[in-house]
Amino acid sequence: MTKLFVAIGFRYFSLDMVKLGSQGPQHCCFASSSLLGFSLRQKNNCNQIRCFVSENDRYSPEKRIATLDAFTETVEKNKDTYLDLLHFYKNKDKHRRGHVEFIYVALKHMKEFGVHKNLEAYKSLIDVMPKGKFVAQNVLQAEFQHYPRQQQCIIDLLEEMEINGVCPDEEMEDTLANIFGRRSYAIRRYWRMMYWMPKLRNLSPWPVPDPLPDDSLELARLAIERITSVDPATKISVLETKEVEDSIDD
Repeated sequence: MTKLFVAIGFRYFSLDMVKLGSQGPQHCCFASSSLLGFSLRQKNNCNQIRCFVSENDRYSPEKRIATLDAFTETVEKNKDTYLDLLHFYKNKDKHRRGHVEFIYVALKHMKEFGVHKNLEAYKSLIDVMPKGKFVAQNVLQAEFQHYPRQQQCIIDLLEEMEINGVCPDEEMEDTLANIFGRRSYAIRRYWRMMYWMPKLRNLSPWPVPDPLPDDSLELARLAIERITSVDPATKISVLETKEVEDSIDD
C-alpha cells in the first residue's frame, strides 16, 4: 500500500493506493478516501495516475494555516492570550480554511483559559466564520439548512454559551446575520436565547452568587437565609464555639 496525496483544486487529500491483481496486459488501481466519500479507479498501469507525492508531512508547521495545538502549547493561559490566538488565525489566511475545526478546538479549551463565561471571547470566536459566503439565497436553501456543518458549529457554540449562563447581545445578532443571513437556523437559535435567558435569569426571588463560594459555612448561611426569608425581620448570627469545653471546632 502506498500513501499518496491527490491534488484537487488547491487542496491535497491523502489516498491509500492498493494495486490489485492484473488481468492480461492491464493492471488496475483503486484509491479510496473516507474523508471525501468517493473512490477513484484508473485502469492501465498504476503509475499513470496523476497525483502528487508529498515529500514532507501534509501537517507540517509550514503548511498549516493555524496551529490547532497552540491552545495546549501556550504556557500563559488567560483571556488576552486566548483572544490573541483567535486574532492570529483570522489574520493568517483570508479564506479562513479549517474554520469549523478551529472553532471546535477553541471551544474545547475555553475553560483552561478562563473565558468560558466571557461574552467577548464567544463573539470573537463567532467572528472567525467567513462573512457572506454561507447566506441562503432563497427560502428553500434556508429551510434545508444551507451549509449545515457551519450552522451546526455555531449552534453548538450558542448552546455552550447557554450552559455557562452567558447571554448574547445585539451585536452578536448582526454578526450572525452577516454570516448566515436572517433566515438561518443559527440566528433562530440566537433569538430563542435572547427571549428566554433574560427571563429565566431574573426569575428566582432568591438569587445565588455566581460562582458559588467553596466555603461550607457560607453555603450553609445562604441556605438558612433562603429558608427563613419568609420573615423579613429574621436575623442570622454565627456563633463561634472554639472556647466552649468539649467543642470539636478548630
